[in-house]
Amino acid sequence: MYLNREQEAMLEGEMGEGKMLAMKLLVNIGDVVGAPHLIPISSAHISGVSYRTGGDGLVETLREFVSRGAAVSIHSTLNPCGLDIMQGAYFAATPEFVEKQREIVDLYRRMGVKPTLSCIPYRDDNIPGFGEHISWAESNAVVFANSVLGARTNKEGSISALCAAIAGYTPYFGLHILENRLPRLEVKVNWKVTIWESQVLGAYIGSRFGTQVPLFNMDLRFSVKRLNRMGAALAAFGDGAILHVKGATPEAVRKLPRFEEAIEERTVVERKEVEEFTASVSEGLEGASTIVIGCPHLDFEELKELYKEMRGRRVRADVRLLLFTNRVFFQLAKESGIVNKLKEAGVEVYTDTCMVVSSLPDEGGLYLTDSLKAYFYMSRLSSKEVRASPLMSILNFAME
Repeated sequence: MYLNREQEAMLEGEMGEGKMLAMKLLVNIGDVVGAPHLIPISSAHISGVSYRTGGDGLVETLREFVSRGAAVSIHSTLNPCGLDIMQGAYFAATPEFVEKQREIVDLYRRMGVKPTLSCIPYRDDNIPGFGEHISWAESNAVVFANSVLGARTNKEGSISALCAAIAGYTPYFGLHILENRLPRLEVKVNWKVTIWESQVLGAYIGSRFGTQVPLFNMDLRFSVKRLNRMGAALAAFGDGAILHVKGATPEAVRKLPRFEEAIEERTVVERKEVEEFTASVSEGLEGASTIVIGCPHLDFEELKELYKEMRGRRVRADVRLLLFTNRVFFQLAKESGIVNKLKEAGVEVYTDTCMVVSSLPDEGGLYLTDSLKAYFYMSRLSSKEVRASPLMSILNFAME
């Protein structure tokens, strides 16, 4: 792989041990994937933050980077961790868990990563423009950046995203190359799609077609900015990292060269298939004791909408209802009075973490969520019993 003089200097340690360590990993990745060279990036979003998923191995890796003086060279944000540090809400975490989790966040902070602790950097101040090359981890953020913003990133791992942030470069391969972003599959949908149906479509197509890049030909009953749920489900069930919606997402609107000509396969999805898929993950709401909403994290508009739907009602005594958002939107909701009003209604509002990577106990009854991404990962990363259902069905079940 070709390196310019600056990159060679990093690799040879002339710019410090931290950049040398990062560049070694990037070069190794580039060699494995056959990248011809590295490209500069404008931002990074780093996963691998929760002690629940990273464990002591993550702690030791970050300590090594910090001991070598590593520091990010571009705007870099951080994914959720395993605790609500801001409010001191630790769920079922042990004292060791709390100590190690705080250290992980501090180690990232010492390297200059902004401790946003959120999976929706694109709702805060990490918003790359069309065509910008970035290095993002976190599946929903990656799909949103590629699809809705038109930025260019592969689905990075936590350490590869950190190394790219330190070096300011990433290997040129995969979705950084226009040809690999073109749709190969057209998905025709003949009805107006709700937010819930969009994520079911994402999960259904992901599970059937894997990483094949889809072009959805459909009407949306919501803003294109709400496609994060669809992308999150597509990435969870099929490991995809980009989708297009005809007439809505930027690369589909701009009709890039060979855009629709690249399609190799076409399929039609009937509403009945969506309903059958919904039934396969729902299995009814009765028996649920803990409801978790906010995967991806809720933004301020979504918190306001939830409050409007819950206003004048209370959470049933036999149910816990947990909402997850980031610090920015938590603060906005708190200043507007929404957080206190939700808490008065029996709703728990958390930040810094989420239902997937938090220290919520595995035992303790049935979990219920409106997120297919949360459903997918909670049931696989723990022994939790989880079901998924549309948001309004869940709220009607949970509220008196």
